[in-house]
Amino acid sequence: MKNKISFGARVVVLLFVFLASSVCSAQAADAWTKLGRGLNNIVFSPLEILYRPQEMKNGGDSWANAVAGGVFKGGGYFAARLGTGLYEVLTFPHPGPSGYEPLIYPEHLIGKN
Repeated sequence: MKNKISFGARVVVLLFVFLASSVCSAQAADAWTKLGRGLNNIVFSPLEILYRPQEMKNGGDSWANAVAGGVFKGGGYFAARLGTGLYEVLTFPHPGPSGYEPLIYPEHLIGKN
């Protein structure tokens, strides 16, 4: 017997993929920008663990220091970006203390910053 996915579930998944992969512009800060930015941060937050060691290596650290320190640094940034993304998704209709401006910089790990 085939497992059928309902039309509503397909729409929700498609909407999630679209919003998570879109890059929101800081010039048009509104609730939908905040939602897209939050989803983007949730989806791409694990890449911090790969990005931070590379950043340390490019900054002049040795390969060993970049790998050892960068993985821990990336883990911290991963947790911060994930938490920020969850906060922005859960509170996207409300402007928050600083309007709809991002809470973490760079605003997106992938895409236009």
